[in-house]
Amino acid sequence: MILFLKSIFKERIWGSHYFKEELHYNLDDNLYGEMWSVSAHKEGDCVIVNKEFAGKTLSEVYKTHPELFGTKDAEFPLMVKLIHTNADLSVQVHPDDEYARRVENQFGKTECWYFANSPKNPIVLGHTASSKEDIAEAIKQGTLENLLKKVPVKKDDFVLINAKTIHALTEGLLVVEIQQSSDVTYRLYDYNRKDKNGKLRELHVEKALDVINVPDTLDHQVVNYKEISGATNIVDCPQFKCDLVDVDGDLEVEMSGSTFKMLTVISGNISLEKNELHVGESAVILNDVNKIVLTGKGRIIISRP
Repeated sequence: MILFLKSIFKERIWGSHYFKEELHYNLDDNLYGEMWSVSAHKEGDCVIVNKEFAGKTLSEVYKTHPELFGTKDAEFPLMVKLIHTNADLSVQVHPDDEYARRVENQFGKTECWYFANSPKNPIVLGHTASSKEDIAEAIKQGTLENLLKKVPVKKDDFVLINAKTIHALTEGLLVVEIQQSSDVTYRLYDYNRKDKNGKLRELHVEKALDVINVPDTLDHQVVNYKEISGATNIVDCPQFKCDLVDVDGDLEVEMSGSTFKMLTVISGNISLEKNELHVGESAVILNDVNKIVLTGKGRIIISRP
């Protein structure tokens, strides 16, 4: 069985009217920055729109029919978002599973980004501080930006952001994000930005310093996938696996493995079971499906636990 979902849109201080004006969703004039196309999280639980589960949320079906998903997690473990940025995001860090479970009662958050366009500014990915004290002092003095690694990105780049890594998206980006099902973000710096009520947004410096990798020894590789041949694996980490697939006409894709998969459109328009999926839209393919047939022209990402 394949589940099609109603996406959830999230207002963000750095959002825009992209989803309304460019993707033609029926939204109001508030600023939206994220479209959650697969989520069973308490902050946004997608409703299924097809077959016998129509009208039920993804979390409901996951809890009542775990045999259809093939995982051992008590909660649906992953999320998929389409992100559009009209300003820089806060400099932030996410906890790992151990810290997040103990402190926040959620999954940790390892995530990955596939860049669907080329921005004018580099992203933030990692830092050069030698101690947490250096980071704390820089935050206090307002000089944290001097410790941040800036990494240029372009269309069809991909990067894995492990939990405990300082990072930030920048203005003018369109990004498909695959992540653990978590909404825990610790802000270290937010450009002294005020929310719509005129208040400075909350920082979470103490918790951020608890979890940041110091020194930052991870190899933050940005890999470009403008050209691929067949199904191409782009990440295989403990939290999830992702494959890229280009579609041009009719394409049959084997669904190997015993867990559910999530199919998300990165570019073009792709039909699956006569349902057309556009940029950022997703479907959840349950573990009783051995193969799917895609029609159209574009690029998709297939992700799974």
